[in-house]
Amino acid sequence: MVEEKIAYNKLPRALKLPYAVAVWTPIEARYLWHYYKNKNVPGYFALWSEYKKSRGMSRWHDMVDWIGGFPYEYATAEALTAFYEKDGFKLAKLLPNNGYGCHQLVFSRTA
Repeated sequence: MVEEKIAYNKLPRALKLPYAVAVWTPIEARYLWHYYKNKNVPGYFALWSEYKKSRGMSRWHDMVDWIGGFPYEYATAEALTAFYEKDGFKLAKLLPNNGYGCHQLVFSRTA
C-alpha cells in the first residue's frame, strides 16, 4: 500500500479524486459482496450512513485519509508493547492488525 500512498501524494489535485476512487473501488466492492452474500445489503448502506458516529469522520474522508496518509510510521505490536512496558504499563489486550489497518492495544498501569 505504500506505493499507492506515494503515488496519491505526487498527483496534481485534479487527479487525486479519480485516483482515490480507483484505489478504493476494489476494496469497497469486497465490502459490498460480503454484505450481499450475507443477505444484509441494508447493513452495507448503514456502514456509510452511520460511520461518522463511530469514527468522527465520514467513511469517504476516512478512506481518503488512509490513501493519502504518507509519510507514516509502522510499528510492530511487539515494539509498541516494549515501548510502553518500559514505563510501567502491562499489555492487557491485543488485537493485531494481521497485515491490514492498525494494531489495537490496551494497557494497564502496573506501577
